[in-house]
Amino acid sequence: MIVPADRRRLAAALISDLEILRSSAGQPSFVTIERESEKHAAARAVLSGVKITRLPVSTVHDLLRHDRTPPLRPDLVESLWAVLHHIAAEKGRTPRPPSLNALDELRNRLEAINLPERVRVASPTGPAESAGIAMLDDPFGGAPPGRDEDADRRWLLDAAAATRATAWWHSGSHLVPEWLGDHLTLEHRAGEVRTYAPHAIPALLQTEGYAWSAIRRDRPKADPAELHGLVHLRMRRQEPLWRRDALRVWAVIDESVLRDESRGHTTMRAQLDHLVKVSGMQHITVQVMPSHAHGHDSTGGPVSLLRFPERGFPDVAFIEQHDYGLCPPKSTDVSHYHQVLVRLAIEALRPKESAEFLRAIRSAWSQ
Repeated sequence: MIVPADRRRLAAALISDLEILRSSAGQPSFVTIERESEKHAAARAVLSGVKITRLPVSTVHDLLRHDRTPPLRPDLVESLWAVLHHIAAEKGRTPRPPSLNALDELRNRLEAINLPERVRVASPTGPAESAGIAMLDDPFGGAPPGRDEDADRRWLLDAAAATRATAWWHSGSHLVPEWLGDHLTLEHRAGEVRTYAPHAIPALLQTEGYAWSAIRRDRPKADPAELHGLVHLRMRRQEPLWRRDALRVWAVIDESVLRDESRGHTTMRAQLDHLVKVSGMQHITVQVMPSHAHGHDSTGGPVSLLRFPERGFPDVAFIEQHDYGLCPPKSTDVSHYHQVLVRLAIEALRPKESAEFLRAIRSAWSQ
């Protein structure tokens, strides 16, 4: 069974091979890679068996970081691989290394890197003792104490807090407040997220362009370096959507958000294209809340409910306001927000109707 350390080594080896491939293609700049990918993505081209996805400079930089941790998003890695092969061919160069010449080989390596992490089970020494032992090694390595749901939820929140120094977002910890960081940690471990954001596209479904717009609005005093770091973190936040055991997302989005002209036509067209695409995926459900509905009054800000694949892990709710957020530990509060999300889903358009609605709004943005 592949454990996290093995996955990190496999990822580092693949990134090194991609750097060799880039070198064999004449060391094209990140800007060149972005332009090439943008050109082929716009033409819906297939290079070396890969349908190309646009690769912004920040994405290329992130993909080639040697401290990159799994999972790696397959469509982006495959697009980078294919674009580099294409650039090498145009220059008459031989792509290297030979071990990275076949798409099947690349996909096999990505599959091994993105395998779900091993989940250890509490030992028979007793739930409280085994949980304590596991916390010393991996705060999530055991099972919750099992005393009651509120205690189990506090155990989960404490475990998230204990991993801040090694969390996936730690490299940007100067940009992430503690109240958000613990939620981001738990979100990456969840199996399902149900979410509603009344004034914006949910963060898990934002395009990079929309994320820039949303973060500028939320952080008007942020300097360019902060903005770049925050957008980078938001894109990494979406990585669980593309792993082998993909995070399931059920999102309710207000119609007014989809018609927000202040974001800019180019940004909104790209965002609508993205929503149309992902709403057709098996693990992502999008529902639109029409403007005439009353669901908009259900929450004061974004609400999410996390569900975990491990037996015994309770649901965790996250309520976010402009400058703070919280995960209520009491089951009565979590149940309340669960019911809020259920009512929103009932009042919103059905998924099939929502998909048609998204396509109609996207067409309107082209006029």
